Amino acid sequence: MELLDRQRRPPQLVGFHWFNGEPVSLQEHRGSIILLEFWDYANHKSLHSLQYVIEWNRRYRDFGLVVVGVHSPRYEFGHEIGEVEKSLTKHSIDFSVVMDNDRSIAHSYGIRELPTLSLVDRDGFLRYSHSGGGGYEQFERAIQALLAETGYHGAMPHFLEPISELDPEGAICYRPSSELEMGFLHGSLGNLNGYNPSSTVEYHDPKYYLPNRFYLEGKWIQEKEYVRFDGDPGEKGFLSLRYEGSGVNAIMRGLKDESRKLTIHRDSEAIPPSLAGDDVTFTELDESLVVINRAGLYELVRKDEFGEHMLRLSVNCPGVEIYSFSFLTSLIPDFVQRN
Repeated sequence: MELLDRQRRPPQLVGFHWFNGEPVSLQEHRGSIILLEFWDYANHKSLHSLQYVIEWNRRYRDFGLVVVGVHSPRYEFGHEIGEVEKSLTKHSIDFSVVMDNDRSIAHSYGIRELPTLSLVDRDGFLRYSHSGGGGYEQFERAIQALLAETGYHGAMPHFLEPISELDPEGAICYRPSSELEMGFLHGSLGNLNGYNPSSTVEYHDPKYYLPNRFYLEGKWIQEKEYVRFDGDPGEKGFLSLRYEGSGVNAIMRGLKDESRKLTIHRDSEAIPPSLAGDDVTFTELDESLVVINRAGLYELVRKDEFGEHMLRLSVNCPGVEIYSFSFLTSLIPDFVQRN
C-alpha cells in the first residue's frame, strides 16, 4: 500500500452517469473519510476486491466513512448503463457509483491498474492508495487510522477475516499464465494465417499449441477487442488454448444479447462438477456448457489442481464474442511465509 503526499488534493468526480443517488462532491464531504474504488464489473480482481469494499461500507459508514465507486470499463459493453446497473443489483451495491466511460477520472488520479483503492482524509487530501488487489488488512488499518483522526476514539470493529486463502499476507502462490486477450490489437492468435481485421476468416486447428496463444477452428471474425464466431447456423467453431493455473475466467458476450451456448472441455473431457465454475451447467449427458446471456465475466473452472491444462470451447451458432481469458492461482502447499 502506498502512503501518498498529504499535500495532494484529489480531482473532483465528473462522470458520465451516477447510480444510487446524486453526484458526490468531495468538497461537500470535507470532514469525512472517503474511500474511492476504481473498478470494472468485468474484471475478476475488481469483483473480489468489491466484496471487501461492500463490507467496509456496511461496517464503517456509521463512523463517517463515505464509499464511492468509480466504474472505469475496459471494454465497450461496459459503457452501457443497463449492464452496469445489473452488476450493482447482482452484488447488492448501495453506495454511490459513477460511470467513468472515457476513464478521465481514472487518468486524473493516475490509475494504471484495476482495482485501485484510495483514501481521502478529513481535510480533503489523498492519503493512501493500493492497486491490484491484496493488502486488505493493511488497507482496513488505514481506514481505522483516518477515522481516528476525525476524533473518534471508541472501539472499532475487528478486521475482516480473509475472504480467500490467497488474501492473507505471506501467502505464497504459483504463478499462473498471463491474461490472454483475443482482439487483433494484442497479437495472441496462434494460427499461421493470422489476423485479417474486421473480416471473416476460416481457420484450421494446427493440432499443436504454444503457451500464451489461442487457436481457432471454423469461421471467425476478428475485431480490436474480441473474436466472434461467424459460421452459419449448424456449423461449429472451436477455440483452444494451453494454460497454467488452477482456474479459468472468460469475458464473453452474445451478439445482440441473445442467449448462446458454449460447450467446454478441459484436457479433452467435460469439466467435472467439482471443478466447474458458477457459470457452468450440465446436460443430461453430463456435457459441460456455458450459456452466454449477458456481457461480462464468466467463471469456467475453479479449485483445480494447479498445473498445465488444455481448454477447448466449441460453439455452433454465430454471434458469440470472446474478449479474454484470465487464469487463477493457488497456494503452494506447505510453503507459507512467516514473519
